[in-house]
Amino acid sequence: MDSIMYVVVPAAVLVLGSLLAWPSIRRTAWLAAAEAPLWRKTAERVALSLAVALIVAVSGWSTYNAIAIQLFLAANPPRGHMYSVSGRKMHLYCVGSGEPTVLLEPGLGPATDVLSWGSLQPKLARAARVCSYDRAGLGWSESQPGPRDADRICADLHELLRQAGVSAPLVLLGTSYGGIYIRNYTAHYPEGVAALVLVDSSTPFQEERFQAALGSRNGNPGRRLALLQAGYLLGLARLEGWCGRPVPGWERRAATALGEDACMPRDESRREYLSMAQSSAEAARAGPFGALPILIFSHDPGNVLSMKDPPREWAIRERLWDTMQEELRGLSTRSRRIVARGSGHGVQIDREELVVKEVVRLLDQIRGGTLAESNWGSTTVE
Repeated sequence: MDSIMYVVVPAAVLVLGSLLAWPSIRRTAWLAAAEAPLWRKTAERVALSLAVALIVAVSGWSTYNAIAIQLFLAANPPRGHMYSVSGRKMHLYCVGSGEPTVLLEPGLGPATDVLSWGSLQPKLARAARVCSYDRAGLGWSESQPGPRDADRICADLHELLRQAGVSAPLVLLGTSYGGIYIRNYTAHYPEGVAALVLVDSSTPFQEERFQAALGSRNGNPGRRLALLQAGYLLGLARLEGWCGRPVPGWERRAATALGEDACMPRDESRREYLSMAQSSAEAARAGPFGALPILIFSHDPGNVLSMKDPPREWAIRERLWDTMQEELRGLSTRSRRIVARGSGHGVQIDREELVVKEVVRLLDQIRGGTLAESNWGSTTVE
C-alpha cells in the first residue's frame, strides 16, 4: 500500500506540535513571574494549556493511527501476487479455475479493492476462475503518476492481466462506478470480453443529470475531498469510530480487514473522483456493443418510492437512477436487467445469493453456447 503520507503527516504534526508547544510552555513560565492582572495571567495560562493539550492530542492520535495501520498491513500481507505495471507494483488475486475468467471491478470508495470482494469472490470461484485487483494507489498497489481517468485505469488493468497471464475470454463484473471502467475496457479491448455484469452501475454524466434534475450544484468537491483526506491522515476516522472495528456479517478475517480498511488512505479515490468528468466522456463513447451479453442488476427503487411521503430529493434521485439503469439495456441487443428486490446500492452484498446465481447461470450459458435461449431484452424484479 502506498501509505507514505500516513508516516510523513504524523511525523510532521509531531514536529510542528513540538515547535508550537515549546514557546507556549515558555510563555506560561514567563507569565508566572510577570506583573500583570491575575485574570489575564489565568486566561492566558488556560488558553496556552488548552493549545498545548490539543497539539499533543492531535500528534499522539495521528501517530497511533499510523502505527495501527502499519501493524495491520504487516499482519495481513496481500493475497495473490504483485506484478510490475509501468514500473509500479500492482496487486492481483485470483482463485478458482475454469473459463471464462471473471474479473471484479469495484466502485469508488474502498481503500483496498480486493478486501471488498471478501465474501462474493470465493462463492463465484466455485464456478470459475475469479480475479480481483487493487487499482493503482489502492490496497497493496503502488500509486501511478498522471490522471486517474477511465482510459488510464483500463490500460493499467489490461497490462496487469497480460503480466499475470490472465487470458481471454473475460466476464467483467463492475459495481457502481466500476461499471464505467469495465464499459470503457470493453470498448478498448472488445476481443477479450465475453460478457458484462453491471451491478447498480454508474452511467456517464450521472452527477450532472442529478444536479440538473434537482436544480442544485455540487459546490467544490475537490476542497471537500481534500478536507476529508486530511481527516483520515490525522486519524479522525478512527477517533469517530468509523473504522478499526470488525464489520458485522463477515467471516472473522474479512470483518477485521474491512473494519481497518475504513482507516486507509483515500487519496487515489479522490483523484478518481476528480477525473469523473473525463471518465464519463470516455465511457460515453463506449458502446453500444452489438450482441454482447450484458447482465444488469439494479437496486430496488421501491425502498424509497414505497414510503408514504419520501423526501422530494430522494424520490427524484430514485426515479432518475431507475431511468438510467433502464437505459443501460441499450448497450446491447442481448441485455437483461434484474431489479433486486429489497436491495440498496450494494446489491452484491444485500442480494449476494441472487448475484451469484445469475452470474453462474451466465457462465453456464457461455460455456454451453445457449445464450440465444435466455430471456434477453427483459426487465424483471426478483
